Amino acid sequence: MSRMYNVFLVDDEPFIIEGMKSIINWEDIGLQIIGHAYDGEEALKALQTKECNILLTDIMMPQMNGLELITALKVIKPHMKYIVLSGYQEFEYVKKGISLGIENYLLKPIDEEELAATLRNTIEKLQQLQHEDEDYYVLRDNAIWRWLNRDISHQELKKRLDIYDLHLHDSALVFAIVQLELEAHHRGERSGIRKWIEECLGCLCVINPEEEMILIWLSKRPDEVERDLHHLQMNLDQKQEVHDYFIALGKENCSSDDLFLSFYRTRDLLKYRFVISE
Repeated sequence: MSRMYNVFLVDDEPFIIEGMKSIINWEDIGLQIIGHAYDGEEALKALQTKECNILLTDIMMPQMNGLELITALKVIKPHMKYIVLSGYQEFEYVKKGISLGIENYLLKPIDEEELAATLRNTIEKLQQLQHEDEDYYVLRDNAIWRWLNRDISHQELKKRLDIYDLHLHDSALVFAIVQLELEAHHRGERSGIRKWIEECLGCLCVINPEEEMILIWLSKRPDEVERDLHHLQMNLDQKQEVHDYFIALGKENCSSDDLFLSFYRTRDLLKYRFVISE
């Protein structure tokens, strides 16, 4: 099954929100609504912990308007796509929206066909971005995985990661390994969860051949890593597509030998998953 993309709705008028939910059949075009908010501040707070691909937002709202919301989100959600709704054909708003890279500026009352066409075009862009991401991650993950298994040297790894402008030092690294079991019809969501982890936790997330997620923190204290993992657990607990998960956390490393020892011990912890009582 092809991936479902997540949509979040923002408008200060509840009847507009309800109307948008029913104006088209979202699932038919590969979308699911994951939430809504009635002003920009509420939306920004909610989206801090949600994996969202497309935002549909009104412009004129109390507290924080739609363009201010997009400006704030572009810092923490650089790959999200934005569609703006407005009751006014204001040139300054249109110009500002274009400068922010919005997908379209739709006038209310919303035209069903124009909205559906805009969403389909946006999905095509997301799919193209996903293919580019997959190429990037396959090569990057392969290099890091081979290094962790000592198939290539640290110097060779550095050369390969220079291509991605990544600098993986062998000091102050912390590992965690996540085994993630997804519901059968959501198997394609793993890459989206990986992207959320890297954006929100600020760590590398490598998917190995067994589809385990290897999280690598650079220069973070153990207490900061523990906070990140608590955030991750809260997010995974809320995801309907996640059937079950198990996290094994390693220790902070300060030398190459400690680093590999910590990684192997962390992997060994996974063997005890089915004997530890919940």
